[in-house]
Amino acid sequence: MGCLIKLPLGVHKVTGRRCFFVDASGKPYDDQSGLLRQVKLISKETLWEASTRLRHRGEAEPGEEIDDAPVKMVLEKCNVLRYLSTKAENSGDLTHYERLIILCTLGHLGLAGGYYVHRIIGRCSNYDRHVTGKWIRRLKPFPISCPKIREMLCDITPSVGCYCKFPKRKNSYPTPILHADPDAIVKLRSGMAKQLPNAISEKKEMAMKEKKETTAAPDNEPQTQQNQSETLSIDETLRDYLELKRSMREISLKIGQAEAQLGSLFEAAEGEKVRTYLGELTKVERNGQTIWTIEI
Repeated sequence: MGCLIKLPLGVHKVTGRRCFFVDASGKPYDDQSGLLRQVKLISKETLWEASTRLRHRGEAEPGEEIDDAPVKMVLEKCNVLRYLSTKAENSGDLTHYERLIILCTLGHLGLAGGYYVHRIIGRCSNYDRHVTGKWIRRLKPFPISCPKIREMLCDITPSVGCYCKFPKRKNSYPTPILHADPDAIVKLRSGMAKQLPNAISEKKEMAMKEKKETTAAPDNEPQTQQNQSETLSIDETLRDYLELKRSMREISLKIGQAEAQLGSLFEAAEGEKVRTYLGELTKVERNGQTIWTIEI
């Protein structure tokens, strides 16, 4: 069928008609060459923001102003989130835990936070707007804590630097979003306390309604919505399983490299024991395997 996409000013080979630049109403501009002369170069960042807005038009109304100052403040002051944002831009890849950390921090900063979650994760090759939007809608009430981030990214945080100090407040805990609002957790807890009775009541009503609908449905009628939910759950579980397997392979490889380097350093020390900051390190060969022991 040939090329189905005609560039502006191209000529249709069958009809001989030329394709023109048109305005929003579909009317061709009078001065086509003058329009081309008005074209200006834009930055990569501007192009990225424009394409992201088009892809995520459902997350923000067209023309709606987004106050992203809190998000920029968190990215500026949190070394880990800034590192993950840069990694996504440079490599086009984030692990499952790295995406979760972006989601469970920036996702709590309102519309602008959701926009940046899409923007950062959208740089990954396996990005799916609908899946990311679903995770944002299922976001838990409270953001992830700094200690949890250090636990999930224990191989990254020591080199990147995860040492922010936040003022100790009652009913609060350290989390990156405190860079934007030091009272964020206190406000969240206060809001949850006020909404708790209604939330419990609504949850009970929904459960009773689902129970009635399930009871009223004939036995031979297919439960389409339930089947879709089960399929979605299987897809999510499979995605998590594959990500965990991948992470496990990476960790096993790093452990093997560390053990090999440890063995070389131990041999260079030329002794049965090597003193370390934790105690005396001893190398033991047992059943063809090397076992490292530390005497404190």
